[in-house]
Amino acid sequence: MLGKSKFPFIGLFILGMVFSAEENDLTILSWNIKMLTAPYGWLHNRVERAENIVHTLNTAENYDVILFQEVFSGRIRKLMYKGLQSIYPYQLIPKDQSCIGKSNSGLWV
Repeated sequence: MLGKSKFPFIGLFILGMVFSAEENDLTILSWNIKMLTAPYGWLHNRVERAENIVHTLNTAENYDVILFQEVFSGRIRKLMYKGLQSIYPYQLIPKDQSCIGKSNSGLWV
């Protein structure tokens, strides 16, 4: 015999999530691109790598959301956004710090 659930809304919530997942797919790319701050970033050809990342994303399948990690440089973000904005027009950028020795979160959505 089945008893009454103390939390009847839980089953409905989970069921709703399942139906939602079947009807709409959300594609997410999470990528640590290692655009480190100076002086470490100087050793990794940041501009060339940024251009390669833009080219790769422009020729690959489109994602609904892209999460870039370790994008500490505003200059690199601007360079990449310029190449990606026709496909990905929206962005959430970390607030750059104006103090030497401080950095932003590095997460760019």
